[in-house]
Amino acid sequence: MKHLLEFSSYFGKRNDHLSDDEIKDIENFADNLFKQYNIDVVFKKHFIDQISNERNNNKPITFEELENLFVRMATKAGNRIYNFNDEQTGVVRDFITKLNTPLSISRNVKNNKMKNLNMITIMRKNKFIPNNSNDVVIDI
Repeated sequence: MKHLLEFSSYFGKRNDHLSDDEIKDIENFADNLFKQYNIDVVFKKHFIDQISNERNNNKPITFEELENLFVRMATKAGNRIYNFNDEQTGVVRDFITKLNTPLSISRNVKNNKMKNLNMITIMRKNKFIPNNSNDVVIDI
């Protein structure tokens, strides 16, 4: 569950808004929420990079917004996400914060009963429409 360790050389270079420890805490928080669904949350490098991207309407994504995003994702869509086919892609659209997060599902290589929820990127955008028409859209 410590997927962020692979980014240790990356930490601290571009994320001015959330500390490395806060990002690790959010991933651990999300892991604990999704554990009941046999889902391990994986923050990809681009997801981490985009948390503080200034293109997010000049408003950085906050720790609290990420916490609330994962709470709503788990409570409203945990089972649905687990039932995605392996390699399925989708996007979660949060209409409260205008956060959108493309994601993918993959089989966990260490535990065949678990799935990885790969958080690919994140952006703040009104009325986000995914590029891939095959993406499953989950509105929370």
